[in-house]
Amino acid sequence: MVLDTTYIILSSLIILSLIPLYIYRKTIFKSIYKKGEIELFIKDLKLHMKTNHPKINIDYSIIEKTQGEKDIRIRETLIVEDVINQFFNYEYTKNTQTDIKRENHWQGYDENSKSNPKTPIDWPKRKEFAFK
Repeated sequence: MVLDTTYIILSSLIILSLIPLYIYRKTIFKSIYKKGEIELFIKDLKLHMKTNHPKINIDYSIIEKTQGEKDIRIRETLIVEDVINQFFNYEYTKNTQTDIKRENHWQGYDENSKSNPKTPIDWPKRKEFAFK
């Protein structure tokens, strides 16, 4: 196949114009090759989880597993995804207060709850149970 000389010249110019982009890609596209301190991110994440969700024990072993990752954004994303997954799958059991003994309940709603300017006989009991 015979190539035309204009094609060869144009393709050579295109390749020559792309070579500087390839050589200086780390300085031109800084956001893609972001490097930095991930320790501050990890410290903030642990502090947030400890202050806002102290009862959830988070396993931070993903930090050591992603040690070889060069791009900091990908590593941060993997760490956050793992923490969110642990948070979402946390076994939550709801604990409610114990019931008040039956003999401590009101004797009769009708007799003790009528509108009366005087306080009811069992007012201290009602106040205590409402507070509990």
